[in-house]
Amino acid sequence: MDFFNSDALDKDFWRDFLNQTEHFRKPVLFKNQLQSGIDYGSIFQTFFKRYSADSNFREQVKIRVYIQNGLSNTALQKIQNQPPEENQSIEEWGEKIFEGRDWCIVLDKVSGVMEDLAVPLAKWLQPLISSFPAGEVKVDISPYIGRYGFTPFGAHIDVDGIYVMHLQLGPNAKEMTLWEAEKFKKINQSSETVCFNFLPHLAHGRNYSIESGDIFNLPASTYYHVGNAEKFSIGVTVGIKKESSKTILSKALREFKKDPTDLDQSDLVESYRFKCESNLGFMKKPVLKKITVTELVGKKVKLNLPFKIIIREKNNFHLLYVRGRVLKMEFKNEVLKLIQKLNQNQTIHLSPEFCEKNNVAFNPFLELVRKLYNYGALLIKD
Repeated sequence: MDFFNSDALDKDFWRDFLNQTEHFRKPVLFKNQLQSGIDYGSIFQTFFKRYSADSNFREQVKIRVYIQNGLSNTALQKIQNQPPEENQSIEEWGEKIFEGRDWCIVLDKVSGVMEDLAVPLAKWLQPLISSFPAGEVKVDISPYIGRYGFTPFGAHIDVDGIYVMHLQLGPNAKEMTLWEAEKFKKINQSSETVCFNFLPHLAHGRNYSIESGDIFNLPASTYYHVGNAEKFSIGVTVGIKKESSKTILSKALREFKKDPTDLDQSDLVESYRFKCESNLGFMKKPVLKKITVTELVGKKVKLNLPFKIIIREKNNFHLLYVRGRVLKMEFKNEVLKLIQKLNQNQTIHLSPEFCEKNNVAFNPFLELVRKLYNYGALLIKD
């Protein structure tokens, strides 16, 4: 599914974006960057149905639900027990199960569990993320769904080093009010990072109306801000966080402790960077799929662009970095040639005849493809 208009995918988009926003420091509204008629409803229907039916999936997801601006565990249980019905819109579903009260669902950092969102966003973000050294930025996405008035977090300012872009899927607009940090502290007579009594200060802020299809650059760590969705709205925030060398080392050590089999400790930072690069900086690895070898026989597979398989030779082995994970394989040139074909966006036919023609053993190659598919690197071509 494509989300973005051709302008947003143009090679010059990010150059212009960074110039206009002064490298994320200035609030700027970019009008009509998303395609009209995006079927975002089906994306969230699928998500909530799976959340209801699959306990393992629920363990991978963090959801916050606010009713009348208060966090509600009861409402969260309703989401689990009453998923959307067939042909029921997300708006109709929310209004029904929350009984007409103000409601806000926040899906926290869901890049690993919502491929239908993560993949089109990755295609859009790829030129930007690739401009940073691997591992130095982390990316994640958090949808905000509902009809909730002012966001229940008050007027607030985020921690340093976070860039936020808000993508308004629709169907209605969302208002955003911003205050320069020092100005807000002065009128609020406080240096607190959160203010719930912000209504008297609204007249001193600057308002932006983010309509369906718009992208808004929100300098969340230098401006106090509060959102307002008086009508039903779905928006997605894309958060980009710069990582210090100390943080990269700390995360690389944690990765090494989880799975030390792929490298020696002297190599852990470099390997961590390759893992990050293979997942285009997304914070979460995709939830593992469960396809079997039998299900793959006879199918045609292709790369799940824009994610690529990074091939690295080390100690007579090849390490394949795949969507934030790593596979070790013995040195086999013919298999590597097929992986390189996948990286060149060529289609591979999983048949004995194809493998014989390319001088690779069918069953071992099929097992490798199974792992690559389950890691999220490949798609089955229709």
